[in-house]
Amino acid sequence: MTPFIPIPRGLRPWAAAGVLLAATFAVWMFFFPRFIPTHFAWVVEPRLAQVFIGAGYVFRTFFFLQFILARNWLHVRWTLWGNLAFTGTLLLATLWHADEMNWRFLVAHLWICLLYTSDAADERSSVDLGGRRIIKKTTT
Repeated sequence: MTPFIPIPRGLRPWAAAGVLLAATFAVWMFFFPRFIPTHFAWVVEPRLAQVFIGAGYVFRTFFFLQFILARNWLHVRWTLWGNLAFTGTLLLATLWHADEMNWRFLVAHLWICLLYTSDAADERSSVDLGGRRIIKKTTT
């Protein structure tokens, strides 16, 4: 029999917001590429790069859905690694295109906030407050 470790109920609203955001970005990347140069955080080109980021958001939608639908943490813990890989890839892309960010759009500012929030959610040993990492002390 598999042990049961419940997923905290407090994660469900966070996951619902994540599903909406990730699905919105996935649909945007796949079906509305003409709006990316004018309304996204940076100009994502070529089309294959848009599809790659969109595929990452499809995975991320699945990642957040797991926290809504699953009851046992042991069934969803594997998705954390894929989320870390996707967040790391987006962080590299953001740093690569930092000088090209469309700061006049709210999406660019939200993009940075989402990366910080996602990074803090992925790390269980720290909390991120406005770009400053606060690390919990562990006692041995």
